[in-house]
Amino acid sequence: IVNYENPLFQKIEMRQALSFAAEKQRLVDEVFFGHARKTDMMMLPESIWGKAANLPPHKRDLAKAKTLLKSAGYSGQELSLIGRKSEAQLLESFYRMLGEAGIKVKVEILEAGVMNDRVATGKYDLYIAGGRITRDPVVTMTPEYYTTVAEKGRYSNPKVNKLIENLDTEFDQKKRLQIFKDLAWTIYNDAADLPLFYEFRYIGMIEKVRNYGPPDGKNYEENGTYFKRVWLR
Repeated sequence: IVNYENPLFQKIEMRQALSFAAEKQRLVDEVFFGHARKTDMMMLPESIWGKAANLPPHKRDLAKAKTLLKSAGYSGQELSLIGRKSEAQLLESFYRMLGEAGIKVKVEILEAGVMNDRVATGKYDLYIAGGRITRDPVVTMTPEYYTTVAEKGRYSNPKVNKLIENLDTEFDQKKRLQIFKDLAWTIYNDAADLPLFYEFRYIGMIEKVRNYGPPDGKNYEENGTYFKRVWLR
C-alpha cells in the first residue's frame, strides 16, 4: 500500500514504476519457498470473478520502471517501508527489488502497536498489507478500495466507490460480473496498489479424520463449517 499523501504517489507513473520493479514469483520463492501464489488482483484468478476481469499477467520490467521514475520526477528520495518483525524477510526481499530499479527505501521494523498507529496516521510511504479473499468481491475489496477516513493517505476514487456500491446492490449475476470487470480494470489502470500474492493455508489433523474441507470445486473459507460430511476412520 502506498501513501497517497506523498506527492510522488499522487503520480500514476510512480505507482506504475513500483509495479514494474516488483518480481512476484521471486517473493513467493524467497519468502514462502513456493507455498504461495502470485496474483494480480484481490480475488482468486481461477474464480468466476478472476475470469471475468481477465487482467493481463504482471511482468517485471526494470527498464520501464526506471523510465517511469524519471517521468514521475523521482530523484532518489528515500521512502519508508514499514512492517512488523514477522514480515522482516518479506520486507527485505521487496526492499532489494525496489533497489534494483533505483528506488531508495528504508525498512523500518515496528512493534504492532506502533505499526498500527503509523498506518492510521499516515506516517509511512509504503507498507505491505494483508487482506482476506472471500467469495464475494464486495466483502473482499471494500476494506481495501472504498474511500475511508479511518486511515490517512489511503486510496480514494469516486468511480471505484460507485462501482462497489453498484456491485453490492445488483442481484443479477451477469450484470455483477460486468460491474466487477469494470471495477477490476479501473483499479488496474489507476495502478491503485500492487497485489503481490496469496498464501496457502494448511490444516493439520490426525489420519483418522476423513472428508474435512469444502466440497469439490469450492474454495476453502477460514470460517467455513465443514463437519457435515466428516467421519472418523
